[in-house]
This record gives sequence, structure tokens and C-alpha cells, in this order.
Amino acid sequence: MDERVILVAGGAGGIGAETSARLAAAGASIMVSDLDAARAEATADGIVARGGRAAGVACDITNPGQCDAAAQAAVDRF
Repeated sequence: MDERVILVAGGAGGIGAETSARLAAAGASIMVSDLDAARAEATADGIVARGGRAAGVACDITNPGQCDAAAQAAVDRF
């Protein structure tokens, strides 16, 4: 997974958070997206604390503009 950048929608809780953590542990850079920006950032902070690469972003996946912005945030960050 090294050099891969993955945007995980709904990544701040439950299955999404676990998926984010496992992908990061495998070497991917993770953009955690969620409706709740604070939870997305907290999840990303937890990944970083364990040695992974991650950032959080607010995103409503029903809004194409927000999806574009989240993808651009991942490109800009990683």
C-alpha cells in the first residue's frame, strides 16, 4: 500500500474508522472524510499517533462539490 492515497468516506466511526486504521497500518496515506469534521480529524490524529499518515476532512458524499473538495484536499496533503 506504500505510496497509495485512499479517501475513506464515513471514515470517522465504526467500520470506516477501522478500515482507515488498517489501510494506514498497511502503508497507505489516508484522507478520513466524514460529515463530522472534528471526528474525522480525531480519527486521523489517532492514525498519526500510531505512526500512520492521515488527515481528516468534512464531506457530505451526497454533495458533488464537497466530494471534489475532499479529493483535492487528499491530493494537496499527500
